[in-house]
Amino acid sequence: MVRGAAQVAGRARLFARSQAVVHPAMVNGAVLTVGGRVALVMGFTVREGRVVAIDVPADVDRLGRLPMPRFENQ
Repeated sequence: MVRGAAQVAGRARLFARSQAVVHPAMVNGAVLTVGGRVALVMGFTVREGRVVAIDVPADVDRLGRLPMPRFENQ
């Protein structure tokens, strides 16, 4: 578990990749794609305007089989 804004932001930066594309998801998070495939899904819990939790499912095989979502700018 990571606590505190600075530590959470530092961990979130670990997921940054130059070839990755991040899309806001319809519910409460973001979808990261690499080469047109879903590589990472992040869910954010926000309370009183602040991110208090970030959930990152770790089943890479399952995520890779998810269909690519369609977004307005596509």
